[in-house]
Amino acid sequence: VVDGATREALRRADKSDLVLDPTYTGKAFAAFLNAASSRRLGRRLLFWNTLSSANLGPLLEHAPEIPADFR
Repeated sequence: VVDGATREALRRADKSDLVLDPTYTGKAFAAFLNAASSRRLGRRLLFWNTLSSANLGPLLEHAPEIPADFR
């Protein structure tokens, strides 16, 4: 379920070519924008977006198999 704050965050991110998913990073960005709007002067905030569409296939091609106990 996407609430109004998340919808607004996704809209604002899209205007800046920032790609967010509505489930996690969109909600995190909504919380970030809320914190930014109520911050004290002189305080810096950082939004670290870890969403990536990079193809990890080549990196994982030769990775060791995960032991059955950890799957």
